[in-house]
Amino acid sequence: MSYSPTDQGQYGARRRALAAAREVLRHHNYASFSVERVAQVAKLSRRTLYNQFEDRAELYRAARMELVAEVEASLPREVARGLPLREALEQFVREACRVLSADAHIQLRAAVARDGNELTWLAALYRERIALPLEWAIERCLLQQAHGQAITVEEPAAQAQRLLAMIMAAVAEPSAFHAVEIAGIFLNRLAASPVPYPAEVPGYLPVRSAG
Repeated sequence: MSYSPTDQGQYGARRRALAAAREVLRHHNYASFSVERVAQVAKLSRRTLYNQFEDRAELYRAARMELVAEVEASLPREVARGLPLREALEQFVREACRVLSADAHIQLRAAVARDGNELTWLAALYRERIALPLEWAIERCLLQQAHGQAITVEEPAAQAQRLLAMIMAAVAEPSAFHAVEIAGIFLNRLAASPVPYPAEVPGYLPVRSAG
């Protein structure tokens, strides 16, 4: 990791420390995360690092907060209203997949998977600032469509969670489904008439078309 001449002073030291922490955390969980290793990668003294961060926990949190802010800033916030529903959902899914496939989100999801059980604030932060905004955008779209009587949706919040789960699965396996397929599968489920379904199957939420 190299640094430019502008990476000087207190601000420069903080930026270097956060960049180094981000690099170290690609390969380490919180339990094996150390200030000493970050100082070595950042080419800073431990004293300089402790001038910027009180302890290992604060450095970890700052590095993860930086990732959250980066992903959050790029999230699609609405499903387009001026387009046909299928086209609007395809566009939303495509944009969500683009953001969630980026390096910042991949690092963040890995951190949540590794450390979320121990650091409950991290999992809660991811839910609040990454997952929920996407779910709310989908839910608002479904409610608008239902209000206009284009579709009737039972449990729109749960349906929003279902679509986000499909998006996350596509991000994890990019070759599995494309945005057009995801939107199509989701809309086909919304349009399907409810049929008897085994109660023990988790996640089943019947939906029906209007009329």
